Amino acid sequence: MMKNIFLFSILLGFNILCMAQGRYVYKTIEPPQEPDKCFAKYILYQEIIKVEDKIVPIYRGVDMAKNPFVKKVALCTVSDPRTPKNKSYHYFDVVTNTLEEQNYEDMTFHVVQYSKEVNPSAEWHEVVCENKINTSLATRIHIELKKKHFTTGDYIDMSTLKAALYRYEIQQEIPVTANGESYLQVETMKRLGILY
Repeated sequence: MMKNIFLFSILLGFNILCMAQGRYVYKTIEPPQEPDKCFAKYILYQEIIKVEDKIVPIYRGVDMAKNPFVKKVALCTVSDPRTPKNKSYHYFDVVTNTLEEQNYEDMTFHVVQYSKEVNPSAEWHEVVCENKINTSLATRIHIELKKKHFTTGDYIDMSTLKAALYRYEIQQEIPVTANGESYLQVETMKRLGILY
């Protein structure tokens, strides 16, 4: 009985916590109007991939280890800037001070750079309504996550369950909130094979 109450409080905490942090997950006054369904908006990160031509001074000497003006640098490069996903990492001996060390050759590389920006086009996602969260649902979520090796044991605390759901959503490419907090989404329940 105590275990069921504890699991119920975990899931109830998801909705309370996420709604409290309105800058990450928020409900507005105009959600989709569908009976017996609840929705939340997510602010999503989008990954920006840029390829820039960069001139790099490559050391042409023989004794790099004792040279204070040369260091080994890893560069993520592509042979064709039109295909940034076909990237590879290479280490180069790069001259850090071309005034002091002149034994180098300027070489141009297509260097891949990554950044993350908040996607302004937040979309509505169906979430589990608070009145449908119960101990039976909590138990089934834990069991299904355990089957998929995202949780272990019979006892799980709130932070562990949230982390397990987050890892599962990432693996399944289910949209998650900008700060990584997991909301109890209907899509996640479907992927876990849980009907409620």
